[in-house]
Amino acid sequence: MPTFNPRVFTKPDRLKNIAAHNLVALFDLWPDYLPSRGLSLSGHPDGFPFEQLSSVLMTPNDHTPPDLIDALYFIDESATDFAIEDLLEIAKTQEIDLGAADKLTPADVAVRIWLAKPQALKDTHARAVVFNQKRFVYFGVGADEPKKFPEVTEEKTLAIQASFDDWFGSRRKGRGTRVFTFRRDKRVWMLVRHGLPMRREGNHQDTGETETEFYRPQQHDVLVYDEQTGEIGVHTSTKGETELYLHTIGFLLFDDPDHFPPAAKYSFDPLLNDGPAALACDDIDGIDRILLVEIQRYWPGPFGEKEIRKANDLFGAFGDKWSDRLAPGKLSGVVFRVWFTGSKKDRSVTVRTPNIARYDRNEDSDVIERWLVARGFCKGGDETIQ
Repeated sequence: MPTFNPRVFTKPDRLKNIAAHNLVALFDLWPDYLPSRGLSLSGHPDGFPFEQLSSVLMTPNDHTPPDLIDALYFIDESATDFAIEDLLEIAKTQEIDLGAADKLTPADVAVRIWLAKPQALKDTHARAVVFNQKRFVYFGVGADEPKKFPEVTEEKTLAIQASFDDWFGSRRKGRGTRVFTFRRDKRVWMLVRHGLPMRREGNHQDTGETETEFYRPQQHDVLVYDEQTGEIGVHTSTKGETELYLHTIGFLLFDDPDHFPPAAKYSFDPLLNDGPAALACDDIDGIDRILLVEIQRYWPGPFGEKEIRKANDLFGAFGDKWSDRLAPGKLSGVVFRVWFTGSKKDRSVTVRTPNIARYDRNEDSDVIERWLVARGFCKGGDETIQ
């Protein structure tokens, strides 16, 4: 049974965000389930039974349809994460008739989309999660002839999910893993949706009583493969999950469990050797100006000595002494302030050795990668990165 969080659409007030007729249409997809739990959505003289429906959803059992759990999850997430304009655009693109849209809440629109084309809501939600991720740890040295990312067929997806399920299940994180794959230009993105260890929380009621919620939280991890360099970026929370993803993707898609060895992607030698010249960006379309605004460094030894130094313009503050000011210790991280062409406000880019990069906006990654490669901060593919 897929991961289920009882706080998803289990409060009467949240259920009331959906018009009664839309709730009826939704649960009509599983006509036997509510009657099997002793509940009918019709024939209530005091109005729609929001309280009773909430109670049923709070206590799923072995007969709760997995597709119902998925539906509630995606409807809730979409109604929370997307503005009504975004949902209406999805409906328009998918040619879904919403009727009087001005009388619909975001949750209503999400339900109507699910009823007509559930995959559209799934894909849109997954893309939003994937492309909003901004921090990755990179693995694999850029190859002379990087491999094209293999087609992820339904059969391959099921095999990947099964492998992940075995690992998560053995670590008390549940099963029901879902993997979604998207392509954008020369990068391939993968979203891994999985469970976490069970959690028990007290739930305070307005009556002053306390109820207990016992549920499995959910997590989204993201991977991005660059076909120009052969590198893969991973965003997750544990070393074990990172190793699982690298091993499984390498084995099932590239026939080599060690296809993505740990590798140092970034180097700060250009700052140490070239100083202010390392920030040149006239040759990079899309960037007007770059400043170094923060450095982090450490001194090897038993005491773990670290230092962070900041300024609006560090090279401006260092002046002609920049080489002496940068030399002590070992640089472990830097922050750049970047002015992008056409943007009224600068944005920051953080780079940490050996292989971590963070962007204010994910769409900044391509142009920044071109600049990092051009200046020698990282190894890239050919010189015509698009």
